Amino acid sequence: MKNNLIKKSAISLSLILGIFTVCNASETSEVKVTAVLKHGLGASTSPTSKDNPRPILMHLNNSENIPLEWQSDLKNAAMLGKCHGDLSSEKVICRIHALTIVKSDGSILEREVDAWIVDEDGLLGLRGKVFDRAKKERKAFLEVMDAIKERNLGTEFSKEESSARAKVFDYCKQYVELLSPVVSIDAGQVVNVVFKNVSDLDPTKEQNEKTNVQ
Repeated sequence: MKNNLIKKSAISLSLILGIFTVCNASETSEVKVTAVLKHGLGASTSPTSKDNPRPILMHLNNSENIPLEWQSDLKNAAMLGKCHGDLSSEKVICRIHALTIVKSDGSILEREVDAWIVDEDGLLGLRGKVFDRAKKERKAFLEVMDAIKERNLGTEFSKEESSARAKVFDYCKQYVELLSPVVSIDAGQVVNVVFKNVSDLDPTKEQNEKTNVQ
């Protein structure tokens, strides 16, 4: 009988440890939710667009993958992100960096998060429409830049002339970037958002952290 009791205790302990492991893993695992874009945007595909991203605002509209006890507080939670255009994939690439939660008791939580938008194909980014209204102008500026490069090869110029050519070249380069194609997405679209850590969506996260510190 003593052996049976030991076996039952061992089984119970293993079950408890297993449940603890699953719960602990879920706090740091990825989770996918859906959100609605509150506005549209046109994201530039220029080489410098990553350094000057466009802001995007969206509201959580489906939290079925989130623990039930969080869902009432997360209703219509706002997410803020930064986006740039990618011409090769015709997508807008967005990273979500901030989450605002208005809890059922009226209190407001703001926190930094790590999340991103994925398309229907499960890949990074949201497919949009490409607009290239300045193709002729961009081609003309590129021809001017090529001409300046060719004239500079093997030719000696005065400092004043070299400086003037450099300024014209830089101006053309900047203008070409401004004329880069734009990838556009519309307001009201439902998008998939993947959070790196499901704990970022926990409305009681700050409260639990304070309790643990105490």
